[in-house]
This record gives sequence, structure tokens and C-alpha cells, in this order.
Amino acid sequence: VALRVMRGDGLKPISEDMALSMATIKTHVQHIFDKTGTHRQAGLVRLLLAVQP
Repeated sequence: VALRVMRGDGLKPISEDMALSMATIKTHVQHIFDKTGTHRQAGLVRLLLAVQP
């Protein structure tokens, strides 16, 4: 999910492609925010791009 967000994919297409509900995807994203200390998708993307090899 984090990689898809980094690529700029919306949550709805992610949920459809992964055959998961929007609620499940939103929960995953919230857990990712909690674990990374980010609060928005833009902050998560910046963090992921910074650590990408």
C-alpha cells in the first residue's frame, strides 16, 4: 500500500486492485502514518523517496 501511495495512486484504485475495502486501505494507511510519524500522504511520499535506494 505504501509503495502504491508513493507512486501517486489513489486509495480507491488501490482498494480495487487489491480487492480490499476502502476502510481496510484507510486503516493500512493510518497504520503506516503511525509507524512512520507522518500525518499526510505527501509527508509519507517524501519519507519514502528519501530512503529509496
